[in-house]
Amino acid sequence: MRGGPPHYCHDAENLLKAVVRVNQYQVSIDRPIELYLGMWLNATTDQFESELRELKRLTTSYPEDFRRHVPGLLIGSETVFRRELTSSKLADYVIRVRRHLLQPNGASTDGSSMQRKILISAPEVGGSYYGDAVIDAVDFLTVNFYPYWQAVPAENAARFQLGLIKNMLDRSKGKDVWVGEAGWPTVGPPMGEANASLKSVETFYRDWVCTTNSTNYFWFEAFDEPWKPGSMVERNWGLFYSNRTLKSTEFARGC
Repeated sequence: MRGGPPHYCHDAENLLKAVVRVNQYQVSIDRPIELYLGMWLNATTDQFESELRELKRLTTSYPEDFRRHVPGLLIGSETVFRRELTSSKLADYVIRVRRHLLQPNGASTDGSSMQRKILISAPEVGGSYYGDAVIDAVDFLTVNFYPYWQAVPAENAARFQLGLIKNMLDRSKGKDVWVGEAGWPTVGPPMGEANASLKSVETFYRDWVCTTNSTNYFWFEAFDEPWKPGSMVERNWGLFYSNRTLKSTEFARGC
């Protein structure tokens, strides 16, 4: 599960506590839930410093929970794409986070003081936005692809997305490539041949989930977000409606 950021309303702390509680009472899940904690960045240094301070507080206050349940950190989200940070600045932030985690009272990314290594990545739009400086700094690449926004019809979207992953693997210097956000909206305007509809989501979900067993990805997203500003399409990417009702039984079926 991907979640955060740390300092907004203690989101990260609340998520960590929830994951710990759920994992203590595993009844209907096949494996423990893992939390990939995100840090939200923008163009200001103050934002990064606030996120880093809260990360330090979490790793100090909950060192064991952090080690057991947080296998990775995700630094920023499309900040280069939004022209808020350069690739080199984003890479610098990744290095600073790693430096903290390597300290004795951090969570350590080299495995020296914990049961497993904490991996660090930086979610970004694929292609040229994922610069060499960031590729060098991270442990694995996290790339956001949206065939819908690229006007690819749902029946071709999974194959198209796998092609984009292949292109990034060619640049990744041997590092894994994860999909940071894979999803499709149920409501919104058509984008060329791509339609926002429940049928399109069912098609893409089935094709993507059932053909990408070797690809790590985060599905965007679990629930609709009617509170979001902007266009209607931004609010309707969930597999569930905002009232927690599953949109389609297709999402509960196995491959």
